[in-house]
Amino acid sequence: MRLILPAAMLAAFLLATTSADAAQVQSNLTGNVQFDGWDVLGGIPGYGFNDVGVDFNGPAPPNPSPFWPSPLGSFETGSGDATLNRTFGTHWSASGSLYSFAGPSGFTLGDASAIAGLETVFFAITEWVGSSPSSPPVLSINGGTPVGPAPLSNSVAAGGFGGPQGPVSLVTNFYQWDLTSIAAPITSFAINWTQGSSAGIIGLQLEQSDSFAVATPTVPEPTSLLLAGLGTAGVVAARRRRRTA
Repeated sequence: MRLILPAAMLAAFLLATTSADAAQVQSNLTGNVQFDGWDVLGGIPGYGFNDVGVDFNGPAPPNPSPFWPSPLGSFETGSGDATLNRTFGTHWSASGSLYSFAGPSGFTLGDASAIAGLETVFFAITEWVGSSPSSPPVLSINGGTPVGPAPLSNSVAAGGFGGPQGPVSLVTNFYQWDLTSIAAPITSFAINWTQGSSAGIIGLQLEQSDSFAVATPTVPEPTSLLLAGLGTAGVVAARRRRRTA
């Protein structure tokens, strides 16, 4: 059975972030901080969105989605030069998230030119709360030297939305690596994780700093953004009705 993702999924992300021009998460890192963000990972042309049919964004399982042509650069306002890539699997850019019901997918997110004197990396992922959660992210440096998974530093509810399959809840998970014990200069790094089947990725945020301090992340209150999210959903739904009429 093909799962048709509702237009309201696009609004779901607005329950977890203030706008496309502001950081999804305030990490409150110190020192020289470089920021990268992917604030709306749904509806990206060329990465599966509407590449097969009007409402179904990708091929039916078990066929892997071929629509991941190259690493996806960070595009939130103020971003640096980090990239996101799918290394295996079938997640594609559906209506409101990177999503697949055909199986898990591997992702790598990183920066080939880390800031000088790198001492900490902070990573936030807003995703569906589902039966197949993502694996803990693992950091490697300088082309592949493993550092290991970071402990989950915090996890907060990030709103939710309703759909034909029932309500979907979102969560933002935060991770941070302490790199102060590494003597060699860190020139590049990558974060790798596996995203479970039927577990969509709404947004990602990456920060790096030359000064280590334990992050104290905060996110916007979902309820304060509810009306904006519902308004966007209405616009998208209206456009879809006109297109299919």
